[in-house]
Amino acid sequence: MTRLGYGFGRGARGPATARPEALWRLATVRAGESAYGIGNVSTSNSARTSGRIRDMLSNAHMTALRYADAAFIIGSDQAETAVSPQSIQRALEIGPAVGRVTWSGSAIGTIPGGALLWSDDLLPGALGLSEFPPGAMVWHRSMKDNLVGDTRANFPMTGPGTPEGEDQRGTTIGVDRLMQTGALPADGGARAQIDGAPGVLIGLAKDHGPTVLVGGDSRFYGVSGNAGPGTGTAGGPPRMALEQAGIPHAMQARSGSKIQDFVAGDFAKPVLRIGIIAYVSDILCNWSVNDMSNGRTASQILGDIAALVAKAKAINPQVRIWWTTMAPSTNGSNIPVGLYANSANDGRQAFNNEIRTNFAVYGLSGLVDISAAVEDPTQTDRWADFANDSSDGLHSRQTGQAKEAAVIKAWADALPAPLAAY
Repeated sequence: MTRLGYGFGRGARGPATARPEALWRLATVRAGESAYGIGNVSTSNSARTSGRIRDMLSNAHMTALRYADAAFIIGSDQAETAVSPQSIQRALEIGPAVGRVTWSGSAIGTIPGGALLWSDDLLPGALGLSEFPPGAMVWHRSMKDNLVGDTRANFPMTGPGTPEGEDQRGTTIGVDRLMQTGALPADGGARAQIDGAPGVLIGLAKDHGPTVLVGGDSRFYGVSGNAGPGTGTAGGPPRMALEQAGIPHAMQARSGSKIQDFVAGDFAKPVLRIGIIAYVSDILCNWSVNDMSNGRTASQILGDIAALVAKAKAINPQVRIWWTTMAPSTNGSNIPVGLYANSANDGRQAFNNEIRTNFAVYGLSGLVDISAAVEDPTQTDRWADFANDSSDGLHSRQTGQAKEAAVIKAWADALPAPLAAY
């Protein structure tokens, strides 16, 4: 039986009560469609990419929109290379109307361990509109091409995977194909990456409903097979569920990420630009398995969760934080998978049992029990249907992701309206 825990009640989700003042909050629901045109990528000086991402505005009545961009380009060793805010440009399309978005260079949103660069405000009149239509389909696309200079950060939302998450540039240092020009930073060697996080649109309105930031590892990122990058459902179970629920959300899932990175580094790790917490009502995370595979015990991971909750609430005291249970990590022969052996049995069970029973002790509003959806009910260290639910023993695939998404969807549908002060 699926188990869901709630710290703020179980009422059906409804529109938030109109507030006396307009607030900036996450503005779009990912619609799961992208289009790309990739040119010659053989050399760094001829690489050109154009692309756009389709979104859908939330149902809030927003009077202004603003993009967030990361203040840094990220190499595979987590080193940060600063970018020039003035080099960032973007276009927003709503129907036939197109508006140019620019960055003045102000470092609004500076936070411990990182920063966000907010674009100049975009008003409806800039697109020839009297208002931003609630629920309207929108496209985000690049405004720059064939330029010389530091333009690598001009469109982090476009990428062959989770647009606000990880964008891998291949197995060697090479061309920054996504950002039009220039080679990636040489730090980190193979698998150089850009962290295009958060790359989101926020809107000013009085009637925002729930908005969700998703933080997690490759299990949320959807890397294993058919529901992952390039399929139209990039982002795995959370994105599938939140799109269906119509809830504005941003994905910050990245392969191999751990909660310990954020806690130990005071959020300095770029995977989660924690500043976006100020603009959401809820956070859903699944970090645990990579921590355990790197030697952290269940009790240590739970302590890390409590530390992350405290730091998040220091930024947004009203934010509600939810965690998932840890799914199985065994192969088709029920043998623990590789480095994850110690997370497949006793440690995993200890973590799941504790968080199911005592989530409030760690400051959480509740849990989302995705493991119960895919584990064998009588032998809970195993997948119930390995052949269909997983592909490598560690990640879920099509049917498994659909089962997990159904549990997340039930959680999303039951989210209470945001607290008035959030």
